[in-house]
Amino acid sequence: MGCQMTSYSCADPKGGFDVVVVGAGPAGSMAAKHAAANGAEVLLLDRKRDPGTPVRCGEGVSAAGLAQYVDPQPEWISAGIKGARLVSPSGVAVEIGTLGAGYVLERKLFDRGLIELAAKAGARVLSEANAVGLRRGSDGRIAGVRVVRRGSESVVPCKIVIGADGVDSRVGRWAGIRTDLRLADMESCAQYLIADCETEKGFCEFFLGRDVSPGGYAWIFPKGDGLANVGLGVSVKEARRRGSAIEHLDRFMERLGLSGKMLGFTVGGVPVSHTLDTIVADSVMLAGDAARQVNPMTGGGILTGMLGGQLAGETAAEAIREGEVSARVLGRYSERWHERAGKTNKRWYRIKEAVGRLPDSTLDETARVFEGTDAADLTLFKIFARIFRRNPKLIWDIRHVFMG
Repeated sequence: MGCQMTSYSCADPKGGFDVVVVGAGPAGSMAAKHAAANGAEVLLLDRKRDPGTPVRCGEGVSAAGLAQYVDPQPEWISAGIKGARLVSPSGVAVEIGTLGAGYVLERKLFDRGLIELAAKAGARVLSEANAVGLRRGSDGRIAGVRVVRRGSESVVPCKIVIGADGVDSRVGRWAGIRTDLRLADMESCAQYLIADCETEKGFCEFFLGRDVSPGGYAWIFPKGDGLANVGLGVSVKEARRRGSAIEHLDRFMERLGLSGKMLGFTVGGVPVSHTLDTIVADSVMLAGDAARQVNPMTGGGILTGMLGGQLAGETAAEAIREGEVSARVLGRYSERWHERAGKTNKRWYRIKEAVGRLPDSTLDETARVFEGTDAADLTLFKIFARIFRRNPKLIWDIRHVFMG
């Protein structure tokens, strides 16, 4: 990768850092970048030798959304997206061409690119560094992060820790933040990278239905040159009753006739909850999946994680300048997140809960209503409004989600 992994020795911290970020995914890299760009001394840790792997998402993002945070580089992008095709439980397909341009990323290169941006902003980066706990001083305050690297444990002194360490965040638990999830708010996901996959260029496909993927949906995201990500997410609660995500995915693959063309495989958990009620503690902030900064309806978390990381990094640098790292001061981050995205996050959660209670027959009826509609004339707002036309409260939420 372009940035060099630092030779910094945990055993010889040389005074430590203002901020240690745990986890070098999109949220962590953005936190490190913005904290460093605003004057903080930052160390970005990742337990993997090769941050950005394995890929655990469909890799789709909005072009306009991504451009809010970074200048997209050509090598980050596998394919351009111009629209979506929704397939109802009975197989009725509806095309939506008004989503705006998007990308299917090459996540490994994308994540590395974000790490490079953090390094260029002044953050130091350390891979193969597993955070195993927080060190507290005699006053009970957090004084550093315990790190194991290549079999040796030491302590990295710091003033603030940003936990961007994923859905099973240990940083949150170490700080006393409640991070537990309801089974219904967690999805088990499985995905294959498929060769020779016949897809319409520029369209992502989403398959709905309780038989296909109970509590979630299946997807096909084209990556160009005949490659595609084919995956699905199953509610953990439903998976315990009706079979795992892998079992559902294998059946879905067989149904599409894609067996025997698999080049890669990944599994993982995705939170589909609203943001945690508490995302800060004294000297600690959580960002990305660790804070449940995802779209509960889709499980998408790249862009929301980048926003959370940016806000956390900016707030951390601000707190360092002021010399106060209490939960009260770091709480500005929570307030800023709520104002920028938290309200929308909660609205998506209410919509997700309502959609989860719909019978397949309602989805089929809605699809038939819009079947044959010109893709340029169809929006997700129209579809959701049709589904919930007798529920004024949800119509209000939908309007705010799509129209601000």
